[in-house]
Amino acid sequence: MRTNFGFNVLATAQTVIRKQIVSYIQYAGRTKNAIGNYVSSYEVAVDMEVSVQPVSRSLYQKMGLDFEKNYVSILSISNIDSLARDESPDLIVIDNESFETVGKTDWDRSAGWVRVVCVSVNTNFSGT
Repeated sequence: MRTNFGFNVLATAQTVIRKQIVSYIQYAGRTKNAIGNYVSSYEVAVDMEVSVQPVSRSLYQKMGLDFEKNYVSILSISNIDSLARDESPDLIVIDNESFETVGKTDWDRSAGWVRVVCVSVNTNFSGT
């Protein structure tokens, strides 16, 4: 998507909107355990400064989201490419609550940022 902005809009906006540190945990792969079940493994958590915004309920239907779940939008100037791979979702930990990435809008080429929609998976994840 192309915009008329000749600068990174999110980086400029983050000078006035609230940012927070979250942990980004990239999916690394899966292996079979001793009883033959697949177990996902993840890379070491990386802290990122992002803007976390709720997804409005009015957008749930438009985006095909489950009304029984909790979603947030992560706005980041760092690339989160979880959906570029055909694999399990990456995790983002916000205040000790884990979220799986479910959708991405790539504004990186035109405005210098990405928006990732994440769903709460209601688990605590230590990253180890």
